Amino acid sequence: MTSFMSATENSAAVLNGCAVNYIYSACFATARGISVLLSEGGKEVRQLAPELPESDRYAAAPLTPSLPSFGQNDRVVIFLPEDLRYLFFSLQQLVVILNQKPAPGHIMILSRYSPAWLCATLAALLDNAACLDNVHVARPDITCHSLARLLCEDWATLPSILQQADIDTVFVGKPPVALTPREFSVLLGLFHGHTIRAQSAMQCLSEKTLYHQRRFGLRKLAGQIPLFAAQLPGAYRKAPLADATEAITAPQDREFIQAIYCRQVFPVFQAVIDRYMTIQGAEIFIHGGDGGHALSPGEYFPPLHSRLAWRYWIALMLYETVRAINRYEGRLYFSFKIPDGAIETRALMHLIEAARRQLHQADWAACLVLELSESVAMSGNTLVIPPLKRLLMMGARIMLENTFSQKSMSAAPRPMALSGYKLNIAVVNGFLSETHDRVLIKSLVYSCQLSGSLCIAEGVDTWEQFDALVLLGVEGFQGNIISRPVSQEAFASQVQCFSRR
Repeated sequence: MTSFMSATENSAAVLNGCAVNYIYSACFATARGISVLLSEGGKEVRQLAPELPESDRYAAAPLTPSLPSFGQNDRVVIFLPEDLRYLFFSLQQLVVILNQKPAPGHIMILSRYSPAWLCATLAALLDNAACLDNVHVARPDITCHSLARLLCEDWATLPSILQQADIDTVFVGKPPVALTPREFSVLLGLFHGHTIRAQSAMQCLSEKTLYHQRRFGLRKLAGQIPLFAAQLPGAYRKAPLADATEAITAPQDREFIQAIYCRQVFPVFQAVIDRYMTIQGAEIFIHGGDGGHALSPGEYFPPLHSRLAWRYWIALMLYETVRAINRYEGRLYFSFKIPDGAIETRALMHLIEAARRQLHQADWAACLVLELSESVAMSGNTLVIPPLKRLLMMGARIMLENTFSQKSMSAAPRPMALSGYKLNIAVVNGFLSETHDRVLIKSLVYSCQLSGSLCIAEGVDTWEQFDALVLLGVEGFQGNIISRPVSQEAFASQVQCFSRR
């Protein structure tokens, strides 16, 4: 790796204590583009140019590039291309940078690959995985405006690759399988055109050992990262591709996925209490970055198009729901709304099963509540009913929202036993003056008492409504008069406050 700057310039930057942004990319055009974005943001930029090893002199040990002396405030942007040869070489150089003492303050990886896989592989290759606390991952295919804003902001406020990997593990549905250092070394040689025999001669290892390491490494790549499968040799190229190979063509979908990983969208909690003002649980919403309001993905971003983007959204909600359940040790339930189009997909089952495995105790699965639209759950669609029944068998609770809405189908026969019902906000707003609405509420309360389901009033905005609903027999209450959607820290204070009553 050859630096574009002179030793004098580097020494001056270190002595002056200036934060320098170093760029490493095997693609010169990408490095130039990143340099322009950082320079326009007023950042001092230095490019580190890669020197690929010659094809006739492959070494088992990593190349030792001539790196600058990093300061504690220096930052490195490294681009991981999709071509396997350049990807593995770039990963090798990233490991060298992370192992260097002193290491740069923060490193930003620009990559479309799974953060969970990257984190696991880097942890296996590094001398000390603790340095991953200062490593972050971002997608390179977002808009230039978003990428420039991300590169120029304080990376210390961003989640580390370790935190990003936790969310990604829920999305993938299984823990990542990292390459071992030996598997990585053999595959690095393979992608640089070296046969097993040649590597055996250079590394003084048996061909059988290297063959097995190559085979296991290729299997891991094909099974973990669908993007790898098309580039792998032989039979591994025919490995089945997962749903993650679906192209994300809509810019807003890529922006939304990046926002999830960078915590630009995050959950907020709205408390649900009983008639005795004791907190029972909370509904989780998405909070956008602007305006201070709880926003759905369709409000904060333009409507999402790809199933993959919706899977990321559900994975985020499940991740936060499981964290909340574990935090309160199964004492409170947490719910969120499942998008209508995601109910009949097999991916939803995999995501929920992966989330359940992260609960500290298996019986806490009853604290995971999925809210479904009444118009979808009660539509009689034969594609919807089997997944709902499987969700119930998995231990999840299902709650019907918008009960008695204008498109209500509540009079239809129930195809399954549900855990609860949420009254439509319009009914809650009108029952004080509308006899028909009061009759509807009474009928639902009676039905819930017979079936053991929970009846919740959503949108309770006055204490007059609260008192009247208590007299009608409603058991749960949610609304701005009780609590607006708040952050995780504020919700913790609410739990203590309601618990003292």
